Amino acid sequence: MVGKIRMKSCIRFVCISFLFITSIVFAQTSLQLDQMSFTAELEQRLNSDIERIAGKNIHVLSIQAEFIREEVDASTSKPIVAKQKPEVKNVIMDDAPELPGLAGMSAFNKNTAAKVSTVSEEVEQQEDALDNEQVSKTEKMIRSLSTTLLLDNSVDKDTELLIRNLLLEKLEYNPMRGDRLEIIRMDMAPVSEITGSSIAHYWWVLVLLLLLLVIGYLLARNRKVSTKEVGVNEVSSLPPMPEQLLDTKKGELKACRQQLVKYSLSEPQKVDAVLRRLSLNEQNIPMFASCYQELGRSLFTSMFPALNEHIPAYLKYLETNPADYDRLVRDLTDLQYLLVDAVSSEQFEHRSRPFSFLDKLSINQIRWVLDDEPLRIKALVLSQLPSESSAKFLSTFTAEEQALIAIEIVQFDSMPMATFGEIASSLAAKAQSVPDFETVRTDGNQMLMSLLDGMNLRQQNDLLDQLRVSSPEAYLNLRKVYYIFDDVLRTPTVILSNILRSMNPEILALALINLDDEQVAVILSGFPERMIEMIKAEMVRYKDASYDEQNSAKQQVVMLMRQAIGNKQFTMNDLESVA
Repeated sequence: MVGKIRMKSCIRFVCISFLFITSIVFAQTSLQLDQMSFTAELEQRLNSDIERIAGKNIHVLSIQAEFIREEVDASTSKPIVAKQKPEVKNVIMDDAPELPGLAGMSAFNKNTAAKVSTVSEEVEQQEDALDNEQVSKTEKMIRSLSTTLLLDNSVDKDTELLIRNLLLEKLEYNPMRGDRLEIIRMDMAPVSEITGSSIAHYWWVLVLLLLLLVIGYLLARNRKVSTKEVGVNEVSSLPPMPEQLLDTKKGELKACRQQLVKYSLSEPQKVDAVLRRLSLNEQNIPMFASCYQELGRSLFTSMFPALNEHIPAYLKYLETNPADYDRLVRDLTDLQYLLVDAVSSEQFEHRSRPFSFLDKLSINQIRWVLDDEPLRIKALVLSQLPSESSAKFLSTFTAEEQALIAIEIVQFDSMPMATFGEIASSLAAKAQSVPDFETVRTDGNQMLMSLLDGMNLRQQNDLLDQLRVSSPEAYLNLRKVYYIFDDVLRTPTVILSNILRSMNPEILALALINLDDEQVAVILSGFPERMIEMIKAEMVRYKDASYDEQNSAKQQVVMLMRQAIGNKQFTMNDLESVA
């Protein structure tokens, strides 16, 4: 009998211990399970929307959500429930027998008193539990969303823009909260069909793998729980090494730089317009100065041409306030967020007001955009202008054309929204090349220089050779003001050292690969010895570089030298005196 009782006690103790451990594990993983369920449901909804837009098997969507728990006052979230005390009934019986040795107290009265005290204690415990439940309550909130979309290269730009806008709207994108959205283009292999027989043939392998994963997860979790306190104490007792902190900051800075370069090159025209507006605010000088310090002169001028005229102000600021790693990361991140927000708001404005680009054009510019368009398009644009502007625009036409436009306006009945947006997008693209009607170029050399700047190095050399044969006089006049890569050998070494010292040694090495050793020695004679060794080492490493890479590097050298001529650091006459 005693053995059975002990066995039951042991079984009860094992069950209680198992339930206690299970509750701890589920409490620790409840937040992770909520995150997984939330992201899975969100990915499922967005995947279905993207498949309706672009088709199946052309994208992969990944969303990572981070939750936090915050305490809120439970009394404000739930109404206070009135406490109901259980009704206690006192039963009095006069016929109860008296207990021996206790005169005047019956056995029934004693039992009744014990029951009443037990009920009162249970009521007090319930009240304490209700009070504790109403003190505080925790709620889960979204801390940040990180979204990555892998998109097939077969998807066109319009569909990609539509998908991006869908994600921004569905995810309620908020960069100030820490949200991130990245779309990566890639070639996706076609999905092969998996038959049911192939899966059934290896069902036992899948079951075994699943069992091993569960066992490994449990073992890793137990080891993590057992070593958590020891690991925290050891890490907290040892101060972080300076090398580790420096490597971490360098990694963060490199990631910020790559993201900024990628985004700036993906939307160059929109980024250029946004930077022109931001450069008007002097409070943004520290941010642009940090960007200039990190990117370097050549990359900064090629990515952000709208800020070239402000470079002296950035250099002056950096002389007294050089940026450290923390400030570089902060300023580059802020600049990227400002660009993303500005471009997103511009896209939203274009979607809500398709003809908003007309506000930036004059009447003559609008007339130039619509010069080759049919009367129905002209009437549509006229209906989108303000009353004063529409009257001025209509007055630019003849009386006969005004009557025909008025007839088209009267005949307007309805137009599909898609057609309306397509017309606005087509005219907006045409308006980007509209002339200013204020200045006209009359300098032939400047026009020819602009034409040459739009060509690659091979096309420039072909055109210059043909011009030298056809018109030697025009060629000589052009060469007096036009700097090319061959002029590097005619440039004084002091000028080359002062200007090209800020360039990346890899780019300079690529530009000098095809030159003779004597020519390279002459060009680099004014450079520091350490930089000369770096450039020569890079030349050996890039000796098998392609022709396009070399031409691109030479073009960057030429652009930097022309910019120095524009800043009056030297003139073309200096080259002629050396020749």
